[in-house]
Amino acid sequence: MTTPTTTLGDRVAAAVRAHMGWQRKSVADLAKVLGLGAKAARRRYNGAQEFSLYEVERLADWLEVDKYDLAAGRLPEHAA
Repeated sequence: MTTPTTTLGDRVAAAVRAHMGWQRKSVADLAKVLGLGAKAARRRYNGAQEFSLYEVERLADWLEVDKYDLAAGRLPEHAA
């Protein structure tokens, strides 16, 4: 039996979802801040497409979190 591997990209997407959920931000909001279409934003949100480093920096500013914590996929303290 193989164990699923969690990538850093998966962790970053999970952290973005956690921060967005806590702040009640939508995928439409995500698309707008990144200048993406709805489908591209949803793919990143769901972890099907990794966020670029540029996008992680933009999201950190938008979500008001440390860019290094977000890039490392750290969850918000209130979600732990």
